[in-house]
Amino acid sequence: MTRKPTAIAKRPAHRMLAPLPIAGYLGALIGYAAYGAHHSSFWLDYAISMNALGVAGAVLAALPGVRDLRHVIPTRGPARHTATTHAALNSFALALYVIALALYASSWNDPTRSAAAGITLTALGTAATATAVALGRSLARDHRTPPRGVGATPITTWHATEADSPHRRR
Repeated sequence: MTRKPTAIAKRPAHRMLAPLPIAGYLGALIGYAAYGAHHSSFWLDYAISMNALGVAGAVLAALPGVRDLRHVIPTRGPARHTATTHAALNSFALALYVIALALYASSWNDPTRSAAAGITLTALGTAATATAVALGRSLARDHRTPPRGVGATPITTWHATEADSPHRRR
């Protein structure tokens, strides 16, 4: 069993790649909302582009995330539950954004389509992603990632508060 997270330049790859889908998802939500308000083909094209960026970024970020889930997170305990819930919420968000992309990709430069489905799907996807981000931060903070300067071995016990953690910053 591997004990270190997938890394790029000695930094956790999943955490480095996670901002890509977040930016794409938020951009898509803003784009669909602006398209709904103005019915401008610019905003539709922007929303579709950001949606595609979010989907591609999510797939890219999921690759090291899945590897870390399988090989770094302990198979039992609160860290596994948090990581599994984090992955499930991200998968749900990805599915919603893929549906939105499938609905709107053929409407490039066609401002006659309603924005309601895009707004609804991306709002739900953004909410799921925000919850997943909070769980990911909890996972990194409380369950497995030691602070800078400490070896990258996972923390196998859960600590009720950061003050109880032997890895807390002083």
